[in-house]
Amino acid sequence: MNKIAIMLILSFAVGFSQTNINSGASFLKVGVGAKNISTGDVGILTSDVTGAYYNPATLTLNTQTEFHFTHNSWMNDVTNQYFATKFILWQIPFAFSISNFRIDDIEVYTNPGEPEATFRANYLAANFSTAIKISEKLSVGSTIKYLYEGIYTNEATGYGFDFGGYYSNIFENVNLAFSLQNLGSISEFRAEKIELPTSVSFGADYQIPFEEFKLDSKFILATKQYFNNEPTHFHFGTEFAYDNLFFIRGGYFTGYEAKSYSAGIGLNWKNIQFDYAYSPFDYSLGNSHIISFSYSL
Repeated sequence: MNKIAIMLILSFAVGFSQTNINSGASFLKVGVGAKNISTGDVGILTSDVTGAYYNPATLTLNTQTEFHFTHNSWMNDVTNQYFATKFILWQIPFAFSISNFRIDDIEVYTNPGEPEATFRANYLAANFSTAIKISEKLSVGSTIKYLYEGIYTNEATGYGFDFGGYYSNIFENVNLAFSLQNLGSISEFRAEKIELPTSVSFGADYQIPFEEFKLDSKFILATKQYFNNEPTHFHFGTEFAYDNLFFIRGGYFTGYEAKSYSAGIGLNWKNIQFDYAYSPFDYSLGNSHIISFSYSL
């Protein structure tokens, strides 16, 4: 385990905040789904099940049963597994997801020489979401989540809530979304009081079809503001699709010290969707490679 990985563990413990306020469960700041991450980590307008991670109101955007899995080789020795499923019950959409970050083989030393033991750091969020339509165009949704952090013999648990709204076609081919994430609390970590990374996001997308060429284009703009006085983050994304079969995506985001852009591709075949995203980090932290598979009924 190199020094950079040790720094990553400490970063998870005290948060990625750019202020002096400690933030627990900071892995919640990391996006899910290769499609979302490749388009600037904007998920609050996404119509598949991964959208519920960002904005539970998006569950009303389709009535399909879905299964989704993402593997994220994040930075250096950090990996993330994300599983989500969506189903319809009593004509109401529900979604359940689990996101787990893990750092393996962390070495323990009390004296110079060989390591005396190894341990694992784990960070987990289990989410349950639902949504309803208020009108033909307006939907609202909510999420309740269980949170866990464990590093060596230290543990912290907590809970959180998300709330979101989605308004379709406010203008022709223009959709709006709103999300309030990570309200709640988490227990003390090594006697340190910590806070969840509560944030508010607003976003819009604009779709331009080129039917004669079987092409569709989408342009996305979103803002995210954390409640701990971090600077406002602006996220920009774009997607170009050919015949709903092949997708090329790109994204750019501001206000983050170690990352600024992302890119990716996607392939849709019948009911199976494959997506890949790439997002590099500065300061020799490595590159993030995200692979996602989705199946819908």
